[in-house]
Amino acid sequence: MGDLAPGDEVFGHAGRPATVTWVSPVMFDRTVYKVSFDDRDSVLADADHQWLTWSVDDANAGRAARVVTTSKMAERVWRAGGDGRQSKWRIPLVGQVEYDYRKVSVPPYVLGAWLGDGDTSGPTLTFHESDRHVFDRCRALVGSCEPHRDTRNLLVMRASLGPGGLGRRPGVNGDPSCLRQKLRDLGVLGCKRIPVEYLTASVPQRRELLEGLLDTDGYVTRKAGNSSQVEFTSKLEGLATDVLELVRSLGYKARIKFGPMKLRGRVVGTRYRVFFTARDPVFSLPRKLAAQNIGWVKSRARYRCITNIEEVESVPVQCIAVDGDGTYLMTRSYTVTHKDLVHDLVLRAGRSTQRLHVP
Repeated sequence: MGDLAPGDEVFGHAGRPATVTWVSPVMFDRTVYKVSFDDRDSVLADADHQWLTWSVDDANAGRAARVVTTSKMAERVWRAGGDGRQSKWRIPLVGQVEYDYRKVSVPPYVLGAWLGDGDTSGPTLTFHESDRHVFDRCRALVGSCEPHRDTRNLLVMRASLGPGGLGRRPGVNGDPSCLRQKLRDLGVLGCKRIPVEYLTASVPQRRELLEGLLDTDGYVTRKAGNSSQVEFTSKLEGLATDVLELVRSLGYKARIKFGPMKLRGRVVGTRYRVFFTARDPVFSLPRKLAAQNIGWVKSRARYRCITNIEEVESVPVQCIAVDGDGTYLMTRSYTVTHKDLVHDLVLRAGRSTQRLHVP
C-alpha cells in the first residue's frame, strides 16, 4: 500500500484496471477493525474505511449497493431472519481479474494436469484409463511417448510428457525444449506450486490452468437446490492455497478446509480442500463436465457475507482514491472495497509491475 502513487494501477471490482488518482500520508493511532467473511477470509480496515455493500434489508427492498463505513457496519453485523440469525452485510464478488496475456514456457493446461497427477520429480503423468482425455490433451500440446500400464494396477496408465520424455536420451537434460527442464526452471520440480506468472496470466490462460487442476484432482457434487459444488483436493498446503487464489481471481466465491487424510482407516497426513460453486464450465474431462449443473448458482455464492467485525490493535493506515466507480481490490483474496482508509496490500494490475503479495 505504501508504494502506491498517483498514476499507478490497481484493479476495480469488475476486474479491470483502475488508476490511482490520490494517495494520503500514512496515518497512525486510528481505530482499526478486523473484518471477517463467510469464506473464512479477513482483512483489517480503518473505522472510516468505505465499503461497497448492501444489507439484507436493502436486498429485500430491491435497493442497489451503497457505500457504508466499517464503523457503521460494526454497529450491527447480524440480524434475525426468517430461518434464524443471518449476516446483515454483503459485499460483491470480484469479476474475472483481467491480467495481461503471459508468454509461458509450459501450456497452462499441461502445468495444471501435472500439478494434479504428475510425478513431482519429472514430467510423468499418471491417469486412469477412463480419463485418457487428460493425457490426450497434454500430448496434443507438448507431445509424449505412448503411455504404458502400471503392472500393479492395469487400469492405471503412466506416460512421459514432452520431447525427450523422462530425459533419458543423450543431450536431453539441460535442453530448454525438455519439459523436465522447463519445470525445473519454473521452480516446481520437487515443490508443486503455481508460479506467479501463471497466477497473473490472462483469464483464458488461468481458466485452462484451472481445468488441468480440476480434471485431475477436482470433484463435483450436487448440493441442495441442485447446485454444483466443485472441490479441489491436495495433500500440499501451498498448492491448495495457490488454487484458492486462482479460483478467486476468476470471480468465484471459494473457501478452504483442512482435515485428516486417511488410507485404509489410518491417518497418513493432512488433506486440503478448496470448495466453490461454479456458474460456468470449469472442467474439460467429459465425465466431470457432465456432472456439473452449469448456470444454476445459489444466491449465497453470488456475494460474500460479513460475519464479524471486531476492533483490534491499531496499525498504520493509508487512503487512496481511484478513478471509475471508486472500487479496488485488496489482498490475495481479491476483496472488493471502496476508496478511503485501509491497512493491507493492494493488488496491482499486472502490466509491467509485479503483483504485491500479503506476507
